[in-house]
Amino acid sequence: MDERRERVTLRLADGLRGRHPEFGARTVIEATTSRVEVAAGRSLTLIDFGSSFLRELVAMSGSPEFGGGYASLGLPGPQGQIAAFLGRWQSEQGETLGEELHLVRCAPDGRPAAVEGMVAALLFAPVVSVEPPRANDAAARRQMLDGMRAHVEAAAAGQVTRQRMLNDLVLLAAADVA
Repeated sequence: MDERRERVTLRLADGLRGRHPEFGARTVIEATTSRVEVAAGRSLTLIDFGSSFLRELVAMSGSPEFGGGYASLGLPGPQGQIAAFLGRWQSEQGETLGEELHLVRCAPDGRPAAVEGMVAALLFAPVVSVEPPRANDAAARRQMLDGMRAHVEAAAAGQVTRQRMLNDLVLLAAADVA
C-alpha cells in the first residue's frame, strides 16, 4: 500500500490546543493511519479508533443532536428501530484482526435483538423515507442507541479470548422503521 495515501495534515483551531493528548499543544499535526509509518520512527501522529480526536469526531457525527446517521424508513416487516455497528477486533499486541457488521433491531417494547433478514430487506425491498413515527427526541434516541450498543457489546463479550478482543464499536447508522 502507498503509505502517502494514509497521511494527512490537520490544522486545529486554537481553541482545540491541548484538548487531545495525542497532539500535545500542537495545532498543526502531521498524522497517519499507518501503524507501519509510526513504528518506523517517522515523526507522525497515529490516528486510529484509540485516539481521542477520532473518537470525538465519531461521537459527534453519530450523535442524535448532530442529526447525522439517523433516518426514518418505511420497510415491510416489524416496526421499531434498527442500528448498524462496526466492531473492530484486535490481538493482544493491538494488531487489527478483522471487522464485523452488527445489525440490531429494537422492538417497540424497547427490547433489542439481533436482526434477521434486515440486510435483505434493505437491499431488495423498496426503501422509502417516511415521517418519524415519534417526536424527534434526542434523549430518547440516545437511550435507545445505548441499549442497542449494550446488546452488541454483550454478544461480542462471548467471543472475546486472550488473543482476540473487541477494540471498538462504531455506530454507522440508525433508523426508525415504520
